[in-house]
Amino acid sequence: FLKTRSKRPDLATPSLHHALRTAGFDGHPGSAFAVAEMRAGPGGLRVCLLVRVPGQPLAEFQVPGGDPAPFESAGRALAALHECNVTPDRKWQAEDEAEVAVRALDAAAARHPEAGDRIAVLRTRAAGLPDSGLIYKPALLHRDFYPDQVLVDDGHMWLVDLDLAARGDAHVDLGNMLAHLDEYAIRQHGASEALEPQKVAFLRGYAAAGGTWCNAALMELHAVSLMRHLDICNRIPGRSAAFRPLLEHIESCP
Repeated sequence: FLKTRSKRPDLATPSLHHALRTAGFDGHPGSAFAVAEMRAGPGGLRVCLLVRVPGQPLAEFQVPGGDPAPFESAGRALAALHECNVTPDRKWQAEDEAEVAVRALDAAAARHPEAGDRIAVLRTRAAGLPDSGLIYKPALLHRDFYPDQVLVDDGHMWLVDLDLAARGDAHVDLGNMLAHLDEYAIRQHGASEALEPQKVAFLRGYAAAGGTWCNAALMELHAVSLMRHLDICNRIPGRSAAFRPLLEHIESCP
C-alpha cells in the first residue's frame, strides 16, 4: 500500500527499511522484530510503496487483566532496534525533546489559563532536560514508539512508521511507551495503574534482551513525554476530559 508525505519525497525511510531488512530484520523466524519492504515512489513523488504485513496492533492488547506477553515481546523488539548497527542520518537530542514538550505545554496553557501556574512548573522541568545531567544511552530510536506502532503476528513483531527514526537517547522510546500506556489507562480506565502489568512486562522484555536504562533518566523522559499529552488530549476529539486527571498524574511523577 501507499504511505504519503506532505513535504518533500521521503528517501530516508525506505533506505532505513532496506538497511534493517539487510541486517536480518526481515521477518524470518527468530528475529526480535521485522520491518516491511519499502520503496520510494517513482519520479520523486511524495509517496512510498510499502508491502502490507499481517498482524494486529499491540494497542488491542491494552486491556486491564489481559495477557501482558505481547508487551514483553515489544520490549525485546525495542531492545533489538536500539542495539542494531544501522545508523540513520537524523539525530535527536535532549534539546529537541525539550522543545517539543515546551511547545505542547504552551499550547495547553493557552487552552487552560486556569491551570497556567501548574503548567508553568512543568514547563520549567521540561526546559531543563538538556541540562539535567542524566545518563545518555545512544541508540537507534523509533522516536514515536507506542502500541499502535507495533503489529503482533503469531510471535512476529512488525515495527511500523519509522519515518521519525533518529540517533538519540534510548530513554526517549522507553519513556514514550510508558507515557502512552499511562495516558490510555487514565483516559479509558480512570487510573494509571490499570495497565501496570503491561508496563512491567514491557520493561522486563527490554531487559531480557540486553536492554539497560537509568531509572532517573527513564522517569524524567516518561514525565516529559506525558507532558506532550496535555496538548494532544485537547486536539483529539473525545479526549478533553482526560486533561485534569492527566495533569494531576504528571504532577505526581517523581
